[in-house]
Amino acid sequence: MREADAAPTGGRRPSPIAAAAGGLRDALARPGAVLALLALNLIAAIAMAAPIAAVLSAELDHNLYGESMARGASWRWFDTVDRKHPVLLGDLAAWHGLLGEEGAKARDLAKLSGVPLAVALGGLGLYWLNALCHTGYLAALAARGRAEPGAAPLAPGTAGAMLASAARFALPATVVAVLAAAGYAAAYAVLYLGLGRLLEDVGPASQREWVSLGLTWTRLALTLCGLLAVKLWSDLAKAALAERGAAWPLAALPGALAAAAGALLRRGSAYAIAYLALGLGTPLLAALFWLVTRPLEPATLWPLLVALALAHQLFLGARIALRLAHLAATRRLLLG
Repeated sequence: MREADAAPTGGRRPSPIAAAAGGLRDALARPGAVLALLALNLIAAIAMAAPIAAVLSAELDHNLYGESMARGASWRWFDTVDRKHPVLLGDLAAWHGLLGEEGAKARDLAKLSGVPLAVALGGLGLYWLNALCHTGYLAALAARGRAEPGAAPLAPGTAGAMLASAARFALPATVVAVLAAAGYAAAYAVLYLGLGRLLEDVGPASQREWVSLGLTWTRLALTLCGLLAVKLWSDLAKAALAERGAAWPLAALPGALAAAAGALLRRGSAYAIAYLALGLGTPLLAALFWLVTRPLEPATLWPLLVALALAHQLFLGARIALRLAHLAATRRLLLG
């Protein structure tokens, strides 16, 4: 990395757009980190799909509506699997109620089983592993910036350096991940569920549907803002931990948590702008993915299936690069 990358601000406070552009350069210059996280996601997907693949494949082959599944989603096929294997698909009350008027309750979460439970547990596991790897990525960038001899045996930002740093920061990064998960749950409970209970009589009293819809969308918007604030704080905590915890990662954790909160209070809008600027890449990637893969569906020949699978992996890899770019942009703003 050039010295300009090691000290990106040049003594001046960077703008959110400049930090986002610099973070994107950091991510694109380190494809090893992207490939490592892509492999991690692929392994997690295979592990979650393996227990149910045989059953779903059998039902697809023998179901009368199997041919329509090749042209798109068939809810009749889904209902057939649900009727013949109710335990496999489990209780979906928590999912259906997540953004409903009353929201998902604790009793709905307790009923999770089968595929929904497997997806929830797999998602939590992947969330934890990503938290470790993201902290390792930031620690590799910080080690290069400090030019510490022997800080990383491989070029910082590659898969080996990121994973080595992730192992070294595993305990404090886990604490950050747990606190962030608690923050997400609290934001949902207070801003969506709590506000819904507070305003539950307003919609019926007005006797206007648009009022009820407006209240629901307002609760949703406030909840998304709360979730974004927690996410920004989490990334700031990882970046501060990576900068402060070169020698003793766990000892640096309290200071990193406090520094993240202070940075968010001082320049929260700048971090949000950088996040949203890079976040615009996701719908653009989704549109490009749709244009590229539309001619491949329905895919019945194995070359088309392989091309479709590769397109999925390329899309996921690009999305991972955007995530790493946001982490690097957050670090650049924090150093400023």
